[in-house]
Amino acid sequence: MDVLVFARNAITLVECKDLSWLRAHEDQKGWSCKDGTWSCEPYARWAAGRGLGFRVWHPPYPFAIYLRNLELLFARLGEPLDKAAEPAAAKIPRMLRNHTFTWADLRARLPGIDGRSLTILLAQRRLFGTIRTDPIGADALRLFGEEAHALEV
Repeated sequence: MDVLVFARNAITLVECKDLSWLRAHEDQKGWSCKDGTWSCEPYARWAAGRGLGFRVWHPPYPFAIYLRNLELLFARLGEPLDKAAEPAAAKIPRMLRNHTFTWADLRARLPGIDGRSLTILLAQRRLFGTIRTDPIGADALRLFGEEAHALEV
């Protein structure tokens, strides 16, 4: 196991594998993919027998963009939003309720919102973006009010 994830009500063992490795080992020693979700039956059974969850994680491609974005979000985690940005930030959930906007769109529509503010909002999970494929700060980065929507893209 590569990572233990502790949540309030569960502990999950996470096996990290490259997608090419997973594809090469599919149908071998219990490795399988169902509806895009990878698993390994022996590991999942072992974890379940101990009251633990199990999942397989593989990095998105290209991984360098995602890693750089995660590092930036981690660096901004805990930073407060500037007081001047709060009024504009309060409008974002309503704007994103029925529409998606790009990074450039939100900055143009909301005076007082800058790149730092949007990055902090992403880190605080007050909005979600296509951070697996687009660099934070890129004009074309799409932003959503729901994480599930960002993950579907």
